[in-house]
Amino acid sequence: MDVEEAIFESGILNACTNIPELSSTNSSTTSVLSHGNHLPRENPVDHDTITSAQKQSMNEKQRKLFRYVSHWSYMKMLDHETLPFNIFLTGGAGTGKSLLANCIKHEVEQIFRTTLPSADCVTVLLLTFTGTAAFNIHGQTIHSALAIQNTKLPYVPLGQDTLNTLRMKHEHLKLIVIDKISMVDINMLCYISCRLQQRKASPANQPFGYISVLIVGDFFQLPPVRGKPLFDADPGSLVNLWSLFKKWELDDIMRQKNDTEFAHLLNRIRILRKCDNIACADEFTLQERLTSRQETYPENALHIYSRNIDVTNHNNYMLHEYCHNIQTIYVVDVQYDSKGQKRKRKEPITSHDSYLLVKLEIAVGAKVMLTTNLHVSDGLVNGVCGIIEYIQTTESSTLVTVNFEDNSVGKKRKLLQPVTSDLTHHSLTGVVIKPHAETFVYRSKIITRQQFPLKLA
Repeated sequence: MDVEEAIFESGILNACTNIPELSSTNSSTTSVLSHGNHLPRENPVDHDTITSAQKQSMNEKQRKLFRYVSHWSYMKMLDHETLPFNIFLTGGAGTGKSLLANCIKHEVEQIFRTTLPSADCVTVLLLTFTGTAAFNIHGQTIHSALAIQNTKLPYVPLGQDTLNTLRMKHEHLKLIVIDKISMVDINMLCYISCRLQQRKASPANQPFGYISVLIVGDFFQLPPVRGKPLFDADPGSLVNLWSLFKKWELDDIMRQKNDTEFAHLLNRIRILRKCDNIACADEFTLQERLTSRQETYPENALHIYSRNIDVTNHNNYMLHEYCHNIQTIYVVDVQYDSKGQKRKRKEPITSHDSYLLVKLEIAVGAKVMLTTNLHVSDGLVNGVCGIIEYIQTTESSTLVTVNFEDNSVGKKRKLLQPVTSDLTHHSLTGVVIKPHAETFVYRSKIITRQQFPLKLA
């Protein structure tokens, strides 16, 4: 049975049509479910205005899945043995996948709220693969939420102390939502399932530890890095968890309602392979939008290139064209011998693939990007961009402050960072970025590398 069949068979289109947030009128009627036990919802419209407006803006296909999950939540409250669901929510760009996922998360949290001993209890985990995506959706990375360090199979169980902590944090967990699923590989999904099984001490025949899972994304987007996409699993494999999921596809474009022609063009390009030719009409439309390097050319706009060398060339051009007093900061590599004695290497190791640059050229006013996750919940994540506000170099240290494009990035760090004379004297408002340390093995030697986790952007 697919998701749509389950929706109609459950009768929820009749049972849940009174959900206040889905009504365009401001009715205060309490909604009930017609499956025997009537459960009036406490504070049925106790949501902020934006969330209510978002729920009312959903199209019919979005509402069907929303009602299905809402109905499941009520059934789960009545009967803890209610079977979990595994749903794959997909669709092209702008079809409202993220909106629907957020509305579902909010609804499930509201339904189970009255059953919890504390408002801090977690009933829904919103997860994604990268730190940037986690901050953008106000969620967590899969790695941090489920204490996953690596995903090499066979599965490595958690130690008892960490496991106990995880059990306490997720004691009331009912649903996991995984966004940007195209970046999650087979091994990672296996680890997610095994971690949830271990958390609940559930048998192997209960994937995901009897927790419902909603995965969200589009497999035409970014694939896993050095991993197999979920749909590429061997049908006979023990880790073929992908076969458990039922697809629910959104096809109405919501984001570009006022420019559906261009939106449909983007979705046609989305499914092309490298060997496919683009339609002549689509190519003509794109050619019309090409911009030449005239006086009005927006050089400060974000530029996207397909090759790293082009990225480097553009960044270097912008740095030397628009910035002054450019400073070069070299990486510091410290090598440890078998006795634990350390010494600074005369030459840095250039062959090591690292997020810390061997040579970092920066200047006040230069646009930079963080290259690692420093603090996900504070928005200090790999890929977040900002402008360098201040650089101070002394014999012993270098101080760099960055004003990030999103004002909410680094708020917590700014509250905790010490107020120095430099910060107050120069009226600095940016986030202090310190050198970051990375440890790796090179030719059987332990190396600790220190550098600012920044690069030009």
